[in-house]
Amino acid sequence: MLRDQFAETLEANALLPQEETLRRKVMVRTILTLMGAALLVFTIPIVLGTLSGFFDVLSSLIILLIDVPVGLGWWLSRRGYWRPGSYLAPALMFMLGLYGSALAGLSTSFVLFYALAILLVSLLLDNRAMWYTLALVLIVHLGLGLIRLGQPVEEALPAVITFTGGLLGQALLQSYASRQITQALAQAHTTTARLRTEIAERARVEEALRASQAVLHSLIESLPQNIFSKDTQGRFIFANQRYCATEGKAAHELVGQTDRELHPPELAEKYRADDQHVMESGQTIELVEEHQPLGKEKFYVQVIKAPLVDAHGIITGTLGIFWDITDQRRAAQERDSLIAELQAKNEELERFTYTVSHDLKAPLITIRGFLGLLEQDARTGQHERMQADMQRINEATERMRRLLDELLELSRVGRMMNAPQEISFEAIAREAIELLDGRLKARAVHVHIAPGLPTVYGDRLRLVEVIQNLVDNAVKFMGNQPSPRIEIGAHVSETPGQTVFFVQDNGIGLEPHFYEKVFGLFNKLDARSEGTGVGLALVKRIIEVHDGRVWVESPGLQGGTTFYFTLAAAPLPG
Repeated sequence: MLRDQFAETLEANALLPQEETLRRKVMVRTILTLMGAALLVFTIPIVLGTLSGFFDVLSSLIILLIDVPVGLGWWLSRRGYWRPGSYLAPALMFMLGLYGSALAGLSTSFVLFYALAILLVSLLLDNRAMWYTLALVLIVHLGLGLIRLGQPVEEALPAVITFTGGLLGQALLQSYASRQITQALAQAHTTTARLRTEIAERARVEEALRASQAVLHSLIESLPQNIFSKDTQGRFIFANQRYCATEGKAAHELVGQTDRELHPPELAEKYRADDQHVMESGQTIELVEEHQPLGKEKFYVQVIKAPLVDAHGIITGTLGIFWDITDQRRAAQERDSLIAELQAKNEELERFTYTVSHDLKAPLITIRGFLGLLEQDARTGQHERMQADMQRINEATERMRRLLDELLELSRVGRMMNAPQEISFEAIAREAIELLDGRLKARAVHVHIAPGLPTVYGDRLRLVEVIQNLVDNAVKFMGNQPSPRIEIGAHVSETPGQTVFFVQDNGIGLEPHFYEKVFGLFNKLDARSEGTGVGLALVKRIIEVHDGRVWVESPGLQGGTTFYFTLAAAPLPG
C-alpha cells in the first residue's frame, strides 16, 4: 500500500525526461572528473617510483590501465556521450574490487571498491540496477573469497556476514536516500514549474500593464487638455507635455515643485486650498478660475480636480485637468454685451415707437384742430384769428420737422460717417459756438474755451454736433442764472491715448438719479422744456461710435452740470 502511494507520488512528481538526462549527464561528468583527479594523484608518484626503482613495472601498468578508461569516459562525456561513462565508472570500481577478491580473498580492503561501485550505480543508473549489482558483488566476492581461502564455510561465516551486512546496509541506505532525493527533486521540480507558471503569468500581467500604461500615456499626451497630478504635499508627480508647454518647463523640472514655485502667491494659495478641499472631501470639483504661470499672461481656464486614489482606496494626492476658455469667456462677455446693447436698442425702439405714435401725432392733432378753426374763421371772416391759426399750424409743422430731422440724424450715426481725421478740438468748439451764436447772445451766455485744447481723431461734423448739442442743452437749463457761463476744456485721461473733454455750466444742476436717464431717447426731464429729447441721445451715440464714453456729474440742484466724454488723439489699435 505504502509502496503504491510512493510510486504514485513519484509518478506525479516525476522529473521531465530532459531534466533527468541533464542531471545524469552532469553527474557522470563530475564523477569522472573526480576519479580522474584522484587517479592522477596516485599515478604520478607510482610512475615516478617505478622510474626510480621503488615500484615494479606491473604497478605502473595497472594504474595506467585504470587511467585510460577513466580518461576516455571523461573525454566522451565532454563531447556529449555521457552514457558510456555511466557504465564505465561503476564497472571500473567493480573490477578493482574483483581484483582484490581474487588476490586476497574475503579479508581484502578492496571491498571498498565494491561499495563505490554500488554507490555509483545508484547515482548514475537507478535502484533496480543497484540491487542487481549488489547481488553480483555478493556472488562474485563471496565465491572468489571462499575459493581463495580454502577453508570451511563455518569458519568464514563471520566475515561473510560482516561483508554481506555492510553492503546490504549500504544498499538500503542508498535506496532510501535515493528515493528521498528523487522525491525532493520532484518536489523541487513541482515548485520550479509553479514558479515558472507564476513568473510567466507575472510577465504576462506586467506586459499587459506596460501595454495599458503605453495606451494611457499615449491618450494623455494626445488630449488637448493640460493634465497633472500632485501628492498630498502639493508636489507635482506628473505633467503631460501640454501642461509643460503651458508652464514653459520640461517634465523633469516640474516634478517635485509646488504651485508656489510656478504661480503668483495669491493663485498658488487658491490652488492649494482647492487641493486640500478635494483630498479632505474625496469629491470632484469643477470650476472656472484664473491661471498664470510666472512671467506669463493671465488667462481663464475650466478646471476639474479629483482625488488621486491608490489600489487600497487611500487618497494619495490630487488629479487635475484644465483647458483654456479665455476665448469662450471673451465671446460670452461679448455676447452679454451684445445682448445688453440689443436690449437697450429694443428699449430705444419702443420709445421711438411711442414717439412716432405720440410726439409725431401731437403736431398732427394740433394742425388738424387749427385747420378746423381756420375753416371756421374763414367762414366768419375773422382774418386776425386766421393769422393766429396759421401761425400755430406753422409752429406744429416746424416742431414735427425738427423731430424728424433729429431722428433721421440719430439713425445715421454709425451708418453714415464722414472720413475720420486729426482735428484741433479748439476749432471744433469754436465752430459749434458760431452755429449757436444767436441763441447764446439772446440769453447773454458767456462761453469760455480753454486754450491749447489737444488734437483729436474723428468725424469733424459729428463732433461739432456733440459740442453744439451739449452747449444748447446747457443754455436750455440755465434757469434764472443772472450770469450764465459755459466752459469747454479738457484734462488727461487715465486711459493711454485718450483725452477727457468737458462742457460745464452753472445752470440748474442735476440730481444723481437722472445721470443715466438724460442720455435716453426722448427722455425730457421737464416736459415743458423746449426741444425733442433726442439731443443727448445723439451725443451718446456719436461718442460711442468714436470708441469713447460720455457721462454727467453735478453737485446737485442749482450747482451746475458738467458733461464729460473721452476721445482718442489717434486711431485706437484693433
